[in-house]
Amino acid sequence: MKNNLFVTFLFTLTTLILFSQNLGVNEDGTLPDSDAILDIKSENKGLLVPRVTLTNTTSSAPLSAGLPNSILVFNTATVNDVVPGYYYWDGSAWLKLISSADDDYFWNLEGNEVDASTHFLGSTNAANLNFRTDDIQRAQINSAGLFGINTSNQETFLDVRSSTFKGTTAPLEYLMQIGSANSSNPLAMQFGLRTHNTPTNRYGAIQMQDGSFFRPLILNPDGGNVGVNWSNPLSALDVRNDINKGDNVAASFPFTVGTANNAPLAIRLGLASSSATANRYGIIEVDDAGSKRNLSIQPDGGNTGVNWTSPQVKLDVRSDADKTVTAATDYAFQVGTSNNDPLAVRLGVSAHNTATSRFGVVEVDDNGAKRDLLLQPEGGNVGIGVNGIVGSKLYVNDADGNNLTLERSSTTTGHFTAQYFKVHTGTTSGNRKGAIFFERTAGNGRGN
Repeated sequence: MKNNLFVTFLFTLTTLILFSQNLGVNEDGTLPDSDAILDIKSENKGLLVPRVTLTNTTSSAPLSAGLPNSILVFNTATVNDVVPGYYYWDGSAWLKLISSADDDYFWNLEGNEVDASTHFLGSTNAANLNFRTDDIQRAQINSAGLFGINTSNQETFLDVRSSTFKGTTAPLEYLMQIGSANSSNPLAMQFGLRTHNTPTNRYGAIQMQDGSFFRPLILNPDGGNVGVNWSNPLSALDVRNDINKGDNVAASFPFTVGTANNAPLAIRLGLASSSATANRYGIIEVDDAGSKRNLSIQPDGGNTGVNWTSPQVKLDVRSDADKTVTAATDYAFQVGTSNNDPLAVRLGVSAHNTATSRFGVVEVDDNGAKRDLLLQPEGGNVGIGVNGIVGSKLYVNDADGNNLTLERSSTTTGHFTAQYFKVHTGTTSGNRKGAIFFERTAGNGRGN
């Protein structure tokens, strides 16, 4: 009897499939929807899809080969590249139907649990990745990995473009900033461009901001000038400080080149401003851990000071010695040849706590053979060939015995062809004496 009922059920179902436009399965006798080939309705039951054990997404097994598109199954296995869930066959592979629980398959707007070893935001092909707001493209990462902001023709790893063309006159526009977390008045570095219809007025800018304080570095492509704290550089490197030339401010140094030591060896360029033109000067200073030497240039009068900031003459060279401090002769100026042991002339001073022992000196040195001319300010004495105190108005010390000669040469007949003024000394203290000789040539006589 049971077998007869089962055969009758199959016959009835077959009749429905062959002769009906659609099929309705429900518990209340509702007619199926005319647009549905199968309309299933239930208040408390569901549709149970065949459960199978897939091996991977590219194999149809355990179903047979040559599956038609849209075969739907529920996979129960976790193996290779398949996990439990609904899959359908697209003709060559199983594709998973994803849900909000499938973090591996989509990016959740409310956040995601990420596995950095496998998850990424981007593409798996060679197409460019675009970013939009208000349906307008704002940025792009192209297939070569170049990131462009406000451009899709990026030429570097980070290419940021402004909204103005270089020939359009516009104020300075900062396109990128790196800064601290302060909401206002941050410590920040800004990068920008100033476009203009005149090439000399176009420039790039790197600006440091600390609250309300700004320091720009300007790069002018027309001519290659660079301005530090100045937007209109007039030379290859134009560095400006914050003071006006009429301000009474001591020397400030806006430019330094030096070593990396905390107490460096450094050379600095600076300016001293003043309301008095005579007190304004530029300065070049060399500093070795606090030991400083400077060259000052005074625009009013054109005086230059070496180791001195208030030059009194065109070239004013100062030593480190105080005139009242006893010290060896300090040579502040030299002109000489390029040899290691040069022929040189030097200018120096010898300081002393006694006024009569102070003097200036002009020294000629030929590889250690030295001759000095001393000028003593106390009394106005002059010494030749001495290296100490001068005891008379003109003191000549001739260690070579060549004496002092005053000569006047003449070729006129009947006159002295040579006139001499000689001072002779003896070799011992008892025989020292002086003599004046007038000598003429050809045995015509001499006088004393």
